[in-house]
Amino acid sequence: MTDNPRPAWLAPPFSTGLAPRASLLARLDGDVPLIWLHGPAGAGKTALVSDWFRRSGRQGIWYEAEPGGRDPAGLFRILGTAFDDPSALPSFSAERQADLERFSRIFFREFYTRLPKNCAVVLDNCETIQEETSFGVILKAAVQERPLGARILVTSRLPPPGALARMRVHGLMHVIEGDELALQRDEALAIARLHDPEGALEDALIDELWQRSRGWMAGFLLLVQQRVRHPEVDAGEGTVPLLADYLHHEVLAPIDKIGLEQLLEVAVLPWTTAVMATALSGSTAPARVLDELARRHMLVSRREGDQALPIYEVHPLLREHLLARADAAFPANRLAALRAKGGRLLVEAGDRDTGLQLLIAAQDWEEAIPLLLDLAPQLAMTGRFPTLRAWLEALPQALFTDRPWLRYWQAVCLLPVDPVASRELLAGCQTSFTQGGDATGALSAWVALMESVWLAWDDCHVFDPWLDTMPLSPADRAWQSLPPPLTDRAATYALLGLLLRRPGDPAVEAWSRRLQDELTTGSPPNRLLRLAYPLMIEALWFSGDHAAARRLADRFLPLITSGHADPLLHLMWKAAEAGLYYWREDRSGPCVQCVEEGLALAREYGIPSQNLQLSSLAVYAALADGQADTARLWLDRMAQSVHMSRALDVSLHHFLLGWEAHTRDDRQAALVHVQEAERLAVGSGWVHAIVTNRMGVAQVAFAAGERRLAARMLSSASRLAKTTGSTLYLAQVQLTAARHALESGHRRRGVSLLAAGMTEAARLNLHKLLCWTPAETARLCREALLANIEPTYVRDWITARGLALPDPPVEIRDWPWGLSIEALGELRVFRGHDPVESLSGRSREILVAVVAAGGEIAHETLMDRLWPDSDGDAARRSFDTALHRLRGQLGCPDALRLKNGRLSLNRERCWLDTSAFRRRLELAAQGDPRERVEHWLAAHALYRGPLLQGETTPGLHSARRSLERRYVEAFLEGAAMLGALGRDSEAEQRCEEVLERAPDAELLYRSLFDRYAAQGRHGEAAGIHARCREGRS
Repeated sequence: MTDNPRPAWLAPPFSTGLAPRASLLARLDGDVPLIWLHGPAGAGKTALVSDWFRRSGRQGIWYEAEPGGRDPAGLFRILGTAFDDPSALPSFSAERQADLERFSRIFFREFYTRLPKNCAVVLDNCETIQEETSFGVILKAAVQERPLGARILVTSRLPPPGALARMRVHGLMHVIEGDELALQRDEALAIARLHDPEGALEDALIDELWQRSRGWMAGFLLLVQQRVRHPEVDAGEGTVPLLADYLHHEVLAPIDKIGLEQLLEVAVLPWTTAVMATALSGSTAPARVLDELARRHMLVSRREGDQALPIYEVHPLLREHLLARADAAFPANRLAALRAKGGRLLVEAGDRDTGLQLLIAAQDWEEAIPLLLDLAPQLAMTGRFPTLRAWLEALPQALFTDRPWLRYWQAVCLLPVDPVASRELLAGCQTSFTQGGDATGALSAWVALMESVWLAWDDCHVFDPWLDTMPLSPADRAWQSLPPPLTDRAATYALLGLLLRRPGDPAVEAWSRRLQDELTTGSPPNRLLRLAYPLMIEALWFSGDHAAARRLADRFLPLITSGHADPLLHLMWKAAEAGLYYWREDRSGPCVQCVEEGLALAREYGIPSQNLQLSSLAVYAALADGQADTARLWLDRMAQSVHMSRALDVSLHHFLLGWEAHTRDDRQAALVHVQEAERLAVGSGWVHAIVTNRMGVAQVAFAAGERRLAARMLSSASRLAKTTGSTLYLAQVQLTAARHALESGHRRRGVSLLAAGMTEAARLNLHKLLCWTPAETARLCREALLANIEPTYVRDWITARGLALPDPPVEIRDWPWGLSIEALGELRVFRGHDPVESLSGRSREILVAVVAAGGEIAHETLMDRLWPDSDGDAARRSFDTALHRLRGQLGCPDALRLKNGRLSLNRERCWLDTSAFRRRLELAAQGDPRERVEHWLAAHALYRGPLLQGETTPGLHSARRSLERRYVEAFLEGAAMLGALGRDSEAEQRCEEVLERAPDAELLYRSLFDRYAAQGRHGEAAGIHARCREGRS
């Protein structure tokens, strides 16, 4: 707590001299969580609740509402000052206004932990704030979060707002109406006896006074007090005028002229201490008068402040009456002087807000303006823009002309409401600051201008002139003398602005280094998190250096989990963490879980500003996995956070809708969405958004058969990506162009682009491509492995993402198969790159039989061959045992399938060289001669020797001969193609290799004999003839 007295509105009033109102006290003792008492001023609401508070023995908070409480930020701030450490309570800020209900619940949940479970919270005189819609939201939260046994009592001149009707219907709120508060006869008698201990008033007279007051507590008390002091005065009907007369005659009449004049002076203070009243009036008389009025409950309350200093607060009606009389009695200059002096006293007492209001009313601009400018940063930081705006609007416009700081704060108040409109004001402020040599002001206005783009999120083009005219840079000597929070924000916005508009500018690296240099371990956690955040975003979404992003996350995420982070920073880093999971994790689960955690925190904190970004990351993750239905659910949630005025948010939503439609193969819908996303991105001027959306249009247009549109968009995206210097986007553009070229039949160009793109993607370890489906990615990986491009990286990509093709790519040995079986030549089995050495016995015989049959065989045939002497059940048991052992030896449980009575190799998990051999021969029979030759050479490399060389199993001989014949016939065609391509020497070299692998191929000998003889190479022809005879013998 401070040394200044506690504000009056947080201390319960004295309740001495009050007669118990038994029936009403009993109603207050009920178990309803909220009781609302309403009636006219002076109806006895406060007195009744104060008496109950004292008698109940409960501890709690007494808050007497004042106009500053209309502002939610002001209300929460005041409630927080009831405790020794107000900063321990959640702090309200501008972002939380959008979800006030959530923040209110968070606040009161923490608020109640600092009070006993059966506490009482009294909100007195709420007519000053209850008409604000925020009040109903806050009050409902206070009720919902209260601990069992806690009570909330509200007094007001007005009935409860309609927003609370549901609470009344459900029995959560009990209302005591104004007429129920009216004094009953027995209560009037008891109160009169307390104020007339001598018994001078007869019951009949009390009865008369009670009837005249109609039960109005204040009026009755005034009449009783008057009769006790002046029993000789006739109390007949009509002798007591309106309220002003009551106040004048019954409250103020006993005060002498000098004392009354001094009381009129003190009335400028909404609350005061004896010391303050004496300082303002120059006399101790006003303090004595206030104390006497408080003692007699004559519209002045006395509360105990800090250090046991009594605080006096005049009832608003009485204060209004006093102020009206002061206006009539004092000249304007004297009133202004009183208000100015009273304002200074309040400021000295710690009530700077109220003090400023008096200084403004006094038109003491020399005192008011410096104080306003001193308070403005804190008000803006905590989201109290309405209060700051009201103060500024109270100033004459002439004061703004030569005071750019006033215009600056005027623009800052406009920033969250209309960021576009605020720019003209801010630009003028920056000019004035610069001309006046105010470096702090110039840089502050520049930062606010940059911030206006982030708040509007509609047009990044406006960054251009501001990036060119930044008032200061770290190279300037003045930079070092500026406040670190300002230079931190300036550096952050400089980097972010460059990333959005000029990502290839060398200044990006310079500002990044600047921020990195500031990341010293001695800085406060929130400062570190703010400085590191743009570096995290740059690494994740611009450069694609996800390893750097991982290092930043490892260093700074612990600051969040340890509870050091400001709530908004917590959410921003949660979104960054989800982005890291998206790029670095190969499955959507971790990313989506992180998003859910972030959204839960947003609800808890009452800050929805990061909801769209968080939801979009869940959509990204679902679409990367090809989960269109899940993506649609997240898109629906995301739509709730899209504001149509924020063009880039709308663009992102359309892009993801287009990707989702593309995943579902709804080509028309996909094209509509991605083209709208691209249009909005171009209008916004965000370079990376333009590149991303043009890639998206290219992908979708290509699938829809709009090849010219796809080519135009891809060409534009490529040119723009090169200017960014971003490997992340350049790699994706190259891979997209490679896919289009390959699938359009331009293989040579496609392979060249694929090599370039895969090299960059491998350097980034990139496993996600924007606006690609898993099937499209799998086809691209197949092409990369066919061309032997980055095979290790591509295999890792396929495995990590679980990519699959409808038809397994049997021709590709490098595909990440679970098992590889080489049957051409001696049987060899590999699990990954490791040979499987443990095959033996019946297990090996089963595998040989399956492979010899081409990969599938009836299990009954196997049982008949391997266990001919066993009956059916015994053979089946033996077969099952051997199959189980074989699967264990292979180390790939799903390599063999037994279904519908047939045992087969799982084509999705097993590579078989005979299948690859046949597929290569099929590919060699069509297409460009060069490509055909390459496929034949690949088939030739696969044929190491006869099928299952050294093995014996029924039907194996005929299968060997069939494969050998196909091999030789294919070679003859391949040799002819090599010759046609001028590669005769290579053809002859391959011929020798074929003769070694198929020494009994008579057709090959005959072909070679004829070839050599025709070329006049008779010696070589004779040698071939001899080798043929030797082989046949």
